[in-house]
Amino acid sequence: MRRVLLLIVALLLCRAVVAQPSEALRALLADTTLRWASVGVDVRSVERGNHILEYNSHLALVPASVTKLISTAFALDVCGQNFTVETKVYREGDVFNNYLNGSLIIYSSGDPTLDSKYFPERAFMRRVIASLKEQGINSVSDIRFMPLVPYQGRYTGAWLSEDVANYYGASWMPFNWHDNSCKITLRSDSKHSYMVSEEPSAESCNYRCTVKVKGGVKPDVWIYGGANGYREIRGEMAPNMPSYSVNGAMGFPEEYFKSEFNKVTNRPHVIEAKQKSGNRVLVASYLSPTFAEIVSIANKRSVNLYVEALANIAASKIPGEDSYCDKIESWLAPICSDCRGVVMKDACGLAPLNRIPVSVFTDLLLWSRGKWDGAFDNSLAVVGDTGTLKNFAKSYPYLNGRVMAKSGSMSGVRALSGYIIAKSGKQYAFTIIANGFTAAGSDVMGSFATFLNKLYHEL
Repeated sequence: MRRVLLLIVALLLCRAVVAQPSEALRALLADTTLRWASVGVDVRSVERGNHILEYNSHLALVPASVTKLISTAFALDVCGQNFTVETKVYREGDVFNNYLNGSLIIYSSGDPTLDSKYFPERAFMRRVIASLKEQGINSVSDIRFMPLVPYQGRYTGAWLSEDVANYYGASWMPFNWHDNSCKITLRSDSKHSYMVSEEPSAESCNYRCTVKVKGGVKPDVWIYGGANGYREIRGEMAPNMPSYSVNGAMGFPEEYFKSEFNKVTNRPHVIEAKQKSGNRVLVASYLSPTFAEIVSIANKRSVNLYVEALANIAASKIPGEDSYCDKIESWLAPICSDCRGVVMKDACGLAPLNRIPVSVFTDLLLWSRGKWDGAFDNSLAVVGDTGTLKNFAKSYPYLNGRVMAKSGSMSGVRALSGYIIAKSGKQYAFTIIANGFTAAGSDVMGSFATFLNKLYHEL
């Protein structure tokens, strides 16, 4: 009996030692930038998986874009790092005088990279037009889109109206083009602002510019809107600005593609005769980059559209009528020690109603390490080198190249999850999330950098 009691006491003492904060954690929790915030921290050894530091890791917090870690790992695991999707283009109808009196039919598989700025060498529209010209066709009567993937609507329903009309809120659809975004150019005189142009453009959106003109201000312009195609441009800009641009989301990318295609091919104004059925001919077949390549951009550059595409396409491979978020949660359950606090409303983290326990991300990092030929590990931004962390922790050069992570941010939220190689050469997986702070987000990220710097030296 005495031995049992001694064993219990020893275990309790060991637990107490593990739970004691190091100097790094003590300093983080004492930082005034995090006063009034909910903070969760989880640091574990990659080699052994044991806890090194832990504070409120059970809390289900808003993780912002760190959610992408879950969704991209899900896509890689379900589909594989070499998986691609194909977009096929056919023509149907008669050709006369270099004109297709019929339809160009695009079978779309949800590829988010068609004419994307992240893959400029993989030109989709240019390839289609070149193939048509090889077949003696300079313009077409009509363009139709045939989706090949399940589709639950143009918007998730979980994003804020102040997000969905801006470039980062571009929604995934069966057909995606030009990152589903366009550039809006404005100008101002001494009293008023005006919308000058939309590039590329379509008639599917109706814009109203209400940007206020104020002296001595820096331009701060945002686009509001929804599924009905109405857009309101709000914010403020200085007087007499000849040009200022802001990027918005396309509500209907297929309409933008049609409009731009017709401009490039100089579609003639003709009366279109009734097309014949049949006579379907392949024009072009476009393979997407591999999932490993898309994941790399998605995580390093935090591209919401790409992650929504990956998650939806991967979920379509799993039988059942559950939503893609439900399928991701089911996939995640056996990976984590406790997933009961997980609430996912989207795949990319833009939804403010997402709630995920801090420990879930560290569980995922330890489970995924080295899988898929390193596609997941290599997709993380590197401090001082790549992606969203290129300019992170400038005051701590020791962290350059030694911290690989995914960051997340939205109003009142900052999160960071990834790996750190300590001064000792040992590797650790970590997650830090702060919600509800009142300080500037940049100051909170500075607190995270200080924590990681102390951790680097302590471990």
